[in-house]
Amino acid sequence: MLCSMASISISHQVGLLWLPLAWFSSMFILARTIASGKRKVKRLESFGRGKYFLLQNRMLDVNRLFLLHQLSLLGTISRVAKSQGLTRPAVSQQLLKLEQEVGLVLFERSGRGVQLTPAGKQLVERSHELFTLLESMEAEVEASSRRVSGQVRIGAFGSAVFGLLPLTLQRLHQEHPGIDIDVHEMESPDGLRAAAAKQVDLALVDDLMDRAALIGSLQMLPLCVDEFLAVLPAQHPLAHNAQLKLADLAQERWDLNHASLGYNLLLLNQCRAQGFEPKVRSNCRNLGATLELIKAGRLVSVLPAMNLRAACVDVHLKVVRLVPPITRQIFIATVRESSRRPVIAAVIAALRETAGHHS
Repeated sequence: MLCSMASISISHQVGLLWLPLAWFSSMFILARTIASGKRKVKRLESFGRGKYFLLQNRMLDVNRLFLLHQLSLLGTISRVAKSQGLTRPAVSQQLLKLEQEVGLVLFERSGRGVQLTPAGKQLVERSHELFTLLESMEAEVEASSRRVSGQVRIGAFGSAVFGLLPLTLQRLHQEHPGIDIDVHEMESPDGLRAAAAKQVDLALVDDLMDRAALIGSLQMLPLCVDEFLAVLPAQHPLAHNAQLKLADLAQERWDLNHASLGYNLLLLNQCRAQGFEPKVRSNCRNLGATLELIKAGRLVSVLPAMNLRAACVDVHLKVVRLVPPITRQIFIATVRESSRRPVIAAVIAALRETAGHHS
C-alpha cells in the first residue's frame, strides 16, 4: 500500500474529517479518478504518527466538494447555482448527496443564506489541499503543451482597470495574441471571493480589506505600491505647494467615492487621525466626473496615483504629494498553483511589466 496515497477520511468516533494529501506519487492516482470526479475511500493502516479512520465502500465526488467550497464563499445556493450555470435544485441535490456520502450535516440555513456546520467548515478547509493538487496537475498538463493561449478572466477594482489593464492588454495582444482576456470590474473583497471561487482566474486586489478568511485557498502575489495624491484645481491657493499635509485640506469641499469601501474608510480614518472630518460634497464613482468637478474649482480630492497620469499634465489640475504619504499594496490573487499555468503566468508577467513601468 502506498503511504503517500491521497485519501479522504471520516471518523464517526471523534467527529473529525481528515484529508492527508499526497506527495508526487499521488498525482497518478488522482489522474485516474478525475474523469469520473469520484474517489473510492479505502481503509489505510496506521503509519508515521497518525492513524486514519476511513469508511468502507464510500465515494466522495470532487465536483460536490467544489460546490461546498463555493457555498462557503458565496453564502447562498442561488449564487453557487448562478456561478456554475446550474439550477438551484440541482445544486441542492448535489450537496444533499455529499452529506449522504459523508454521513454528516454540512450546512444549515441562516436567514436568507446558509452557514456551514463545524463539519462542513472542516471539510472545506481540508479540501483546499485537494484542489491545490488538482490545480497543480492541470498546470503541469498545460505546461507540457508549450502553448500560451486560452481565456483568462480578470477581476479588478476600478483604479486597476483604469490604471493597469489597458497597457497590459496591449502587451498581451502583441506578445500572446492567442490569449483571450475577459475583464470584470469588482471591488477588492468581491474580487478575492471570485478568485477563491474560481469565478475569475485572477483578481487585482488591494490591502484595504480583510483577506484572512480566504488565504487558505489563495496565493497573494505582490504587484506594486500605489500612492494617494491630492488633486486640486490649478488656480487653488494651495496648488503652488510641492507637498501638502492632509490637514491642509480640512476646510475644503471634498469628492469622496463612498462605493469603494476600503478607500473610503482609509481616507476617513486618515483625516480623523489629523483632527478633522472631511466636508464631502460629492460622491462620484466615475473618475472622469470627479476630475471635471475639480477642474470647475469647486472640489478637491485624494486619488490613487495609478489613475492620475493624464491629470498630472492637465493644465487645469494640480496633483500634489501628501506628507506623510498614504499608500496601499496591490496584489494579484489567484488560487494556489494556477500561476504555474503558462497562460496565467503570461498575464502575471504582463501585469508586472506594466506596474514596473508606471512605478
